Amino acid sequence: MQRRLVLGLAALAVLGGAALFYVSSVPDSRPFSPNPAFSEPLKPLSIENVIMEVAIADTAAERAMGLSGTQALPEGMGLLFVFESDGTPGFWMKDMLFPIDIVWISANGEVVGIEEQVSPDSFPTIFQPVEPVRYVLEVPGGFSAKNNLQKSMKVSVEMAL
Repeated sequence: MQRRLVLGLAALAVLGGAALFYVSSVPDSRPFSPNPAFSEPLKPLSIENVIMEVAIADTAAERAMGLSGTQALPEGMGLLFVFESDGTPGFWMKDMLFPIDIVWISANGEVVGIEEQVSPDSFPTIFQPVEPVRYVLEVPGGFSAKNNLQKSMKVSVEMAL
């Protein structure tokens, strides 16, 4: 009886290890994991005629995590930070692995500034908008120039919320 119990536990351990290996080797279906902010479906967002998909960071934990540790951000995708009230939030490149553009957006959906090609090497520099914003959009470095994004362009934030 004791031998059967030991053999049964050993078999369970082997099967558990195999299952764990399988689960860890299956690619994540989220578009730019491992960031948990991207576990929700992506939402459409437009900046005038530029349409993209964004994940929403609207909790303190999601905003603190941002894109830290994310391997890459595919073209046409971004992370939209949503704040409860207007302010001048600071952003830094802690644990970032690739350059991004930071687009500062007012409560009425207007681009009020853009930081282009912010490099991971800039850490611990803190980037802040020059005026209060309600939203901050992080996109792949160079996206703003490639799509000719400029101050005073209108952003359809409602599409994403």
